[in-house]
Amino acid sequence: MASILSTKILTRSQRELVLNTGFGLVEYNAINISFTKVSLPKRIENGIFTSQNAVAAIKDKNIEIERVFCVGQNTRKALENLGYNVMLHAEHSRALGQKITIQYPEATFTFFCGNKRRDALPELLHKHNINLTEIEVYKTSLNIKEFQRTFNAIMCFSPSGVQSYFGANKPQKETIVCIGNTTATAAKLYTDQIAIANTTSIESVIAKTVKVLNKTF
Repeated sequence: MASILSTKILTRSQRELVLNTGFGLVEYNAINISFTKVSLPKRIENGIFTSQNAVAAIKDKNIEIERVFCVGQNTRKALENLGYNVMLHAEHSRALGQKITIQYPEATFTFFCGNKRRDALPELLHKHNINLTEIEVYKTSLNIKEFQRTFNAIMCFSPSGVQSYFGANKPQKETIVCIGNTTATAAKLYTDQIAIANTTSIESVIAKTVKVLNKTF
């Protein structure tokens, strides 16, 4: 029986999507998230979120944000569940940045991010002289764990998750299934056995993993 390692603890419904296929599943959190104690503005015009962790960090802060811009379907859902008005959405940071430079070139933005945020989005906005303030609302730390076994597929949801897994485990013949291009770029430092989900959601990563394994098993 083929086996899958998830570098993130799944919800019950997500877990069932895997187990209903008959494949084995092992789960752990490859990264730890902690929210930072930082003074936050009560109102901003334009807020940028590229992860669900940033949304969770400001969830109970009662910040009024006139317009929201985000990366990822689940990030968008989390923001809309909090009542925020999502003006622009993209599947990765660079695509969001490109939309912003075209549609909101004169606007001022606040980027709610973590300590390991990627450079692509801020660099693109600064290149186009767009005013950007960054607020670090959470920190990511690696939960490095060594596995005394192999897997047929490993589901990865962030560059930090990739780094954490390979921090204690050597590449084998497994396929690394990534949530997006940025995570895939990180995985390419360790292996060329990579697949990328069709959309930036956990469910899409699961679907892609099952599809990859069904071709072999």
